[in-house]
Amino acid sequence: LGTYNPLPNKEGFKEIRLKEDKIKYWLSVGAQPSERVSWILGKAGLTPPPPRRYNPIKGTPRSERRSYSTFAGARALCMV
Repeated sequence: LGTYNPLPNKEGFKEIRLKEDKIKYWLSVGAQPSERVSWILGKAGLTPPPPRRYNPIKGTPRSERRSYSTFAGARALCMV
């Protein structure tokens, strides 16, 4: 259905080649793209872009975030 080269070329672009006719065919017969493929197809304009995921932890400055170990410790204390 296409190729993806993650290494940038001389101009600094990563190359994605999509075979639109085959992609449209498989989507028309019920194929379900993975989350990452759905994102790529949305960027190419072949499907509507998937909804953006909300991650409240990434929205806060790093200095104000609690680490995962703090959450794990609090959870362990609550379970005792």
